[in-house]
Amino acid sequence: MNKLILLTLVALSVFPSRSLADKSTDKINLEELLRAALTSVEAQKLVLQAQTFNLERSQSRYDGRIETKMNLTHGTAENPNLQVDKMTQKQLQMQYQKNTRTGTQIQAEWVLGHQDVEMSAPFAVAGNQTSYQSQGALTVTQSLWRNAFGRAWHAEEQALLLNNKASQERLQADLEALAMIIVEQYYQAWLMQARLRATYQNIKLQQRLLRVSQVKLNLGTASKADILQIKASLLGLQQRVRDSVNALRVIWSQLVTAVNLPVAYIKTDISGMRLGVNRDYEKALTACKSLRNKNRSQFESVGLRGLRHGLQASEQRIVQHQDSLKPDVFAAVRISNHGRDTKFTDSVWQSLTDWNVSASVSLGVSLELGMHRQRANLADSIKQKQLALLSIDQVQTELQVNVLNACNDLDRLINKEKSLQKIHRQQSERIALQEERFRIGQIDVLQIVQASNDLIASDLQSKETIQELGLIVWKIRKLDGSLATYLRSDK
Repeated sequence: MNKLILLTLVALSVFPSRSLADKSTDKINLEELLRAALTSVEAQKLVLQAQTFNLERSQSRYDGRIETKMNLTHGTAENPNLQVDKMTQKQLQMQYQKNTRTGTQIQAEWVLGHQDVEMSAPFAVAGNQTSYQSQGALTVTQSLWRNAFGRAWHAEEQALLLNNKASQERLQADLEALAMIIVEQYYQAWLMQARLRATYQNIKLQQRLLRVSQVKLNLGTASKADILQIKASLLGLQQRVRDSVNALRVIWSQLVTAVNLPVAYIKTDISGMRLGVNRDYEKALTACKSLRNKNRSQFESVGLRGLRHGLQASEQRIVQHQDSLKPDVFAAVRISNHGRDTKFTDSVWQSLTDWNVSASVSLGVSLELGMHRQRANLADSIKQKQLALLSIDQVQTELQVNVLNACNDLDRLINKEKSLQKIHRQQSERIALQEERFRIGQIDVLQIVQASNDLIASDLQSKETIQELGLIVWKIRKLDGSLATYLRSDK
């Protein structure tokens, strides 16, 4: 989260700082800012970190394995009555073993041997005997009950695939949460800037009143108390400006500190950045019409999809662990062929061409006693399934409540904004009339100051409502799934 906020702040810091009095033409667009932050290199790193490699590890059981071994045996007979005085054997063994997805184990062997036998007297006249042996064998073993035809392995792979999908959905949910944080920060900065502008407008009004009062004082139609009243009001407004600017700096410095940016960034003036909000609520209203027609089971979100993938993964784990409680019944078939001769090439040729085949069939059972580990794994998978079901039920309820609340707030705030805009127009007309009445001496300073305060208050209420509306619109985008689509988009 801090990395994405860092990108946001860096993006903000590259814009030229201007005071509010300066008519800035540069505008920081919220959607462009989000896209720049969330499609950055750092965001891509988060995506890569969320990938799981358990599935790749599970594929290792299908990797073939080659084993080569060289044996050298030399023996001397201790009993002189034996015909063999000395015997030397050399043997090269090569073996290839592989598991298939059907739960079948295939093993191929090839053995090349060389034997020298030195005969003892009186058989020494026959001389030494040298022979070569070549033998190939193929063994196929099939599981018939536990992991019958690879059922348990397939269930494990499906569970890993589903867990990987759940991880990707959780990442998407994290990105949505990060996007909402950026949105909230943006709207908060926009509102604080609106408050500053309102204060500056009030200052301009007070300065006009001060000039008029100075003229009236010189003409003898105003008192010094009026001048003091306006100056005191100006001092209060100027202090409000300083407090607002300081609040902006505090927020900025806290963010800079949180993401470990260089201290120099704290000096960046963000009060002059031109921010804007989207006032188009039609898409949100249309989304609410659709969302309100959905029943509880039809609500979707990235978090909910992640939970469903997790539920499916736990169901596959249950299948896998239930299978592990069964005895391992297996059948094996072994076929071999061999050749033997005094010449190496002839022995190899015999093992390949002569029909010196031997075959065997075996059937076996392997049963582990106790099975405490398997039973514990099964119980844990069942518990995970129950937790996933409870979480899905809870999230569906929260989604339904959040949708109803957000859509009701949208309607309420739209009506409130219209009402406040009407009030603000009336207050603007009032302040214009009050200024004119003040110039001709029909009202005193206190009344015009009160009118100006009411105008600023109505303006700020309208801006605060616009801020709330903006946040609600983005919340609805998250609830109807369009935010997830937006964050995945490369446009």
